[in-house]
Amino acid sequence: MAIVHPNVWHGHGPWQVRTWLSDCLRAGLILVPDTEGWRAALIAADCVIGDHGSTTAYGAALDRPTLLGSFPADDVAPASPVDVLGGIAPRLHRDRPLRPQIDRAIAAHRPGAYAAVSELVTSAPHEALERLRRLCYSIMDLAEPVVEPPVHPLPTDGLSPATAPTAMAVTCTITDRTASVVRYPAELHNGSGHLVVHIDHPGRRMLGAADVIVGDVDRDPEDWLRAVILEHPAIALAAVGGPDGVCHVRTRDGDRIDLVPDTSVDTALCASLAYSLLGKEISEVTVTAGAINRAVAVRPLDGS
Repeated sequence: MAIVHPNVWHGHGPWQVRTWLSDCLRAGLILVPDTEGWRAALIAADCVIGDHGSTTAYGAALDRPTLLGSFPADDVAPASPVDVLGGIAPRLHRDRPLRPQIDRAIAAHRPGAYAAVSELVTSAPHEALERLRRLCYSIMDLAEPVVEPPVHPLPTDGLSPATAPTAMAVTCTITDRTASVVRYPAELHNGSGHLVVHIDHPGRRMLGAADVIVGDVDRDPEDWLRAVILEHPAIALAAVGGPDGVCHVRTRDGDRIDLVPDTSVDTALCASLAYSLLGKEISEVTVTAGAINRAVAVRPLDGS
């Protein structure tokens, strides 16, 4: 998720912000709205990467593993929560791979590591509602209600669900009957391997360079597979997921293959597996990709 400062949203406009980040959004980024959603995002975060803004300090105060991607110390008020955070939190190194740094920050984090920040953010945790209401009613010279102030669930309006990247650079290493798959958003990664692109991707050059095209259709998958193969002569295969979880594949040579995972898995992953298995006679393989570990049956069909 990305939390962009409200001044950026209102200074440039939502359309411009989303245009600037369009490739990141296609790569799976969730863009938090300008006014609400940031609190829920911080609570849900496994790791916070930020600058010298207050949102980063709030994330640390919530005891989240925190990395500083930017920290202009001259712009920070001395002895402020952010200043204290700058003396504690590790820095993100842009000249080093990102994932190992995030994994290290999460693994090395210990509860209470940012207690000094939390103590400066609030000296009365969980008491803000009562104290603020008491102050407001005293200013108005009114009697404070006797009922407890309600604590409503944080709104998540505008937070879109996570979506898979629509173009991925994929490497797949097959050892015995195990396939280890590594995937990166293709628009943000100049990597090796094969290119898997969703049929709805807006980039014609990306579709033209694809090795594999995948889609989701509510009609006969056979018609769709044939049409995609004809329309995109450079691809090695096309794949589409069925409502039963089966991944239907047609190769450039006209072969038909169904991949049947033991539990639900995304079509693009099955399509990458099919691409990597071309020319190999394997009836079942275990595929791993990050936290995913699935047994997948490979069923050749009549390709006519």
